[in-house]
Amino acid sequence: MMKFIYGSLALLLMSSLASGQTEQQVLPSELKQQTVIQEPVTLRKGFFRTSFAGAYTFIDKVFDENGDKGYILGTIGWERSWTYNISLQYGITDRLQVMLKPVFHNKKIFYSDVLHFGTTIETAYANVSGIGFGDLVLGLDYQILQETDTRPSIVARSFLTFPTGRKNPTAIKDYKDFKLPTGTGEFVLALELKTRKIIFPYSITFNVGYSYSFEGEKIFYPDYPEDEMIRFNTGNRLDLGGSFNFHLNDWIALQNQVVFFHWGSNKIFADPTETGFKSWVLSYQPTLNFQIRRFRLYEVVFIPVLGKYYPADPFYVLGLLYTF
Repeated sequence: MMKFIYGSLALLLMSSLASGQTEQQVLPSELKQQTVIQEPVTLRKGFFRTSFAGAYTFIDKVFDENGDKGYILGTIGWERSWTYNISLQYGITDRLQVMLKPVFHNKKIFYSDVLHFGTTIETAYANVSGIGFGDLVLGLDYQILQETDTRPSIVARSFLTFPTGRKNPTAIKDYKDFKLPTGTGEFVLALELKTRKIIFPYSITFNVGYSYSFEGEKIFYPDYPEDEMIRFNTGNRLDLGGSFNFHLNDWIALQNQVVFFHWGSNKIFADPTETGFKSWVLSYQPTLNFQIRRFRLYEVVFIPVLGKYYPADPFYVLGLLYTF
């Protein structure tokens, strides 16, 4: 009789454990609805994600050599830019992810100044714009360490930018009447290491990266359309950053990121060679994420805090992504 009772209890306990295990299983559709804090740092195998983002900038102030904010060249001038990009991501394995990102630009530059020639006063201005596809970015992420209860995840990221956008000004009439280029005219290779630790409902990230620009060739001076193309080399860039992120509720997450960028000197191999200034910026980037099933709507504000030879105005990003 006692053996029968013990056996019955054992069966009940086993069925209860089996039931509990079934309830803990997560369907693929539920994994595709995880927030930016919960999801793994690379897409799971077979998952596909597409996103569309638009960035708006209006620049009329810069940080000068002393780090003070001032208007561009002390004149009436500004640059307005809309940038749109589509990002396509695919999980080859749970630890390997590929990304393709074409970019579309719509930008405009206005400049006005009053010139004094003895008793003569003349107003000089330029009002130029450019619309078209920019450069194409190919990315590859590999998760070196997967996150556990005791260690963070570590991801190696690489990005190769192809100069597919129009690199030269077109429809040149004079220095104030031409179409702006929409590409850079150079290949860029960027490498980054990123680590993240989740302490739910919080997460902490740190990253370090370096971008190497290969030498390119393009037209620099639209007021001299007879000029041949000139070789150039954009200064390499060092990136350092970290973020503290948390859930406001089950479907809204706030990311607080601090980023430091430092650029080396640009060089234009004219006669003589022209060397630009080194520049840097320290910025704060709050990002608000709304997770609505497989959709994610996000808003980013890039706020320059300190800098040197860098635009001092904020810019804004609004994006939407969907995971298939």
